[in-house]
Amino acid sequence: MKYSDVYDKAIKDGSTIQISSLIYKFKEIGETIVGKLIEIGVYTFKATDDMKESTAGVYFFDTDEGRIQTVLGTGADKQSGDKFIIGNVYAITFKGKIDISSGKTVNTYDILDCGKAVEDGKSKK
Repeated sequence: MKYSDVYDKAIKDGSTIQISSLIYKFKEIGETIVGKLIEIGVYTFKATDDMKESTAGVYFFDTDEGRIQTVLGTGADKQSGDKFIIGNVYAITFKGKIDISSGKTVNTYDILDCGKAVEDGKSKK
C-alpha cells in the first residue's frame, strides 16, 4: 500500500486527526471563539528596549471551524489561566483593551466554561 493510499483511506474513513492549527488573534470587540480546550503551551516574548522577556499561555482549541491557537495575554493568564480544564468547552469573547500604565494596554475577555466536551460536539456539565 502506498502512502497516498493510507491518506485516501483515512480521509474516506474520517480517521484523520488535525495536528496543525491556525493562529487566531482577536481584533473586534465582541468576537467570540467557542471550542474544546486540547492543550496549553507557553509562548516566550523576547525582550525589547521597553519590555523585559515574558511568557504567556498559548491555548489550543478544537472549534467547529478547525483547530486554532491563541495567546490571550499575561493579564488573562493571571486572572483565569489556572482555571482552564483540558477537555472542557469554552466561549471566549474579546471585550477590548484597557490602559494599565505608561501607555501599556491589556486585552480583556469574558471567558465562560461550558462544561466537558463529548464526542458529538455538544457539551456536558
